This record gives sequence, structure tokens and C-alpha cells, in this order.
Amino acid sequence: MAAPESVSSAIEPTSDITIAVVTASWNRRDLLANLHGSLMLQTDPDFVWLVMDDASTDGTPEWLTEVEAIDDRVRSERNLRNRGKCASLNTLFRLGGADFYLVVDSDDTLHPEAIETVKDYASRYALNPSVGAIFFGYGGTEEDRLRSTRPFPDGLVCSRSKFNELYGKFDGCVGYFRRAVEKFQYPEYPGETYVGPTVLQLMMHPQFEICFTAAEVGLAQYQVGGLTAAGRSLRIANPLGMMDYTRLQAEQADVLSVRFVNALLYYAYSARTSQSVRAARGLAVGRGVSAVSKVLGRAVSFYWRWRYKA
Repeated sequence: MAAPESVSSAIEPTSDITIAVVTASWNRRDLLANLHGSLMLQTDPDFVWLVMDDASTDGTPEWLTEVEAIDDRVRSERNLRNRGKCASLNTLFRLGGADFYLVVDSDDTLHPEAIETVKDYASRYALNPSVGAIFFGYGGTEEDRLRSTRPFPDGLVCSRSKFNELYGKFDGCVGYFRRAVEKFQYPEYPGETYVGPTVLQLMMHPQFEICFTAAEVGLAQYQVGGLTAAGRSLRIANPLGMMDYTRLQAEQADVLSVRFVNALLYYAYSARTSQSVRAARGLAVGRGVSAVSKVLGRAVSFYWRWRYKA
């Protein structure tokens, strides 16, 4: 499979692009302070930090009020009930008014030159209507979560699914142009608070692609009680969002094994929903793949009930 070509050399930079760092946080007051400390050290101070407090009970709202009083780049909103990371980011996208939104989790920190680097790349791709997001690298102790299986060219533009197949799946820092989040936002369902974080990048395809950069802009610091650590039990508790995520993965994959595994997971999650929901949704992966994965997916769902007592 041939790798997509880099288009970075074909982009004319533009000036005066506005950057918003967006963070959704639940009971992470101390970690937010660390992130804010890294933002205070930025070599380029021309940005805003938009924070959604997701109904925290650890003093986060009071701390944010204090920070807003001393740093006019900080703006916070508060959910009256816990809505989850993706729904919180949707609200920040709607309220932000920036040209480019850099999603930074509350347990991450940015290198001092991060905003400068982000602004440089964003200005180069701001006038390219086919690019909806830019992916930046993170450093950290968990190398397997933060490194590609093989090197890729800086400025590679392609879909998320294509990149995953060529270079592997790993975490980083993703920013979205306003043109993308005005048309696509994370799915939200009553009673659910989680969906796979890359679902928005998958939803944008084929209208928008992603520019993958080799630039490292910060450090990821995975927490014991964080979303990553919550694993399968969290996903089982949010079947509708995970149906969206696995459906997109399955339908966009070129590799048969990837298509099959995600189709299987789709049917495993769908078995945890009502019959009317299952009837209203479809999965376009081919009759053969669908038939086998549906049977195995239901078996996996029964296993989950035993394994996770769900």
C-alpha cells in the first residue's frame, strides 16, 4: 500500500491565525494547575485557554475563578452535570470563536515552544480547505502509546484510518480548524459520557483530512483513574458512542482484519442496546464480514457480561 504524499510544501502560510487551547476536566484541579503552569511559560503568549469544568467537586470552579482573575487568556465554563469529555469539547468548540482549537487533556503539559509550533503549522494549512485537523506528537514514559511503528514524513496529509494502517495507532495532541468543528462534532447520547476520542477525526473523512506532523509539543501523563486506564468497562457502559466509533473504523478500513475486528466489536456493543436501536443502524462492511462478525460479536458481548459483571 503506497503512502499518501506530503503536501506541506504546497501550502502558502497565512498570518494572524487565532489559537485556542481547549481542555475538558473533571476533578483534576491539581493537574490543571500543572497545565496552566506550562501555558504561562509559552514563548508565544498569543492564545486563549478555554476550560470546561465537567461538574467537578474538588474545588476546580473556585480555582478557575482565581486564575481567570490573574490571567485574561483563561475562560472557563461549567457543566451542571457530568457530560463527559467529548460533549464538553463540543460546547467549547461552539463558544470559542478561534480559528484553530488545540485539544489538550488536563493531565498533559505543553513544551514552552508548543504554541509557536502549533501556530506555525496551522498558518501553513489554514488556507487548505481539505485539511480539517493537525496531529502533533507527545513525549512521555509510555512509549508504546506515543510512538509510531515506523517513521512518517512530516506534513503527511491523509485520513486517520489510512494513517493507522500505515504507521500504527498512537496518541498525540490534535488540533481542529474551525471549518471542521463547525460541520462535525462528537456524537452525544443521553446517559452516555464517553466515545472513542478519534471518532471526530473519522467522521470528518472524506470532506476533511488530517495533517500528521513530526513535531512534539508536550508530555502525556496518563493517570491511574483516567479515561485510558478505565479501558473496556468504560466503553461497555457507553455502547452507542462505541457503535459510532467501531462502525467508522470498520467502514473506512482497507485491511480486512481491521474491518473484521471492528465489525465484531460493533455488534458486541450493539447487543447492549435496544432492538429498535439495532434495527435503525447499519454496518456497511460486506455481507460475509457482517454475518460472521455479528455471531462472534454477540458471543463477545456475553463474555463481557461475565468478565466485567456488566
